Amino acid sequence: MVGDDDFITRSSPFYIDDTTVRVKSNLSVLAIVKGWYGVRWPGATSACERTGALSGIAASSSPGNDRLPIQAAMRRCVLDDDGEVVYFLDADISYNREGHSPSITGTD
Repeated sequence: MVGDDDFITRSSPFYIDDTTVRVKSNLSVLAIVKGWYGVRWPGATSACERTGALSGIAASSSPGNDRLPIQAAMRRCVLDDDGEVVYFLDADISYNREGHSPSITGTD
């Protein structure tokens, strides 16, 4: 099994010390108390189950932002062709910055 330090180091965006996972951003370091979780998917059907700290919580329901700290910190955005962020979208509405519905043609 790969140890935590094999793929998460202090020079990467995510790193681990004794009790927390720290997520570095350009603004601050967010410390998150360890509570690993995941999903087990056997592959024979579409059914999956949560593992680790979220074991026992149905995969079809949300355990809430308090229990999903990484996902809670994610923001939706528009990227240019080089993968650079052009701007961030509203957390609840996917309209572009001019207030129009999203385009699927590659134009803003």
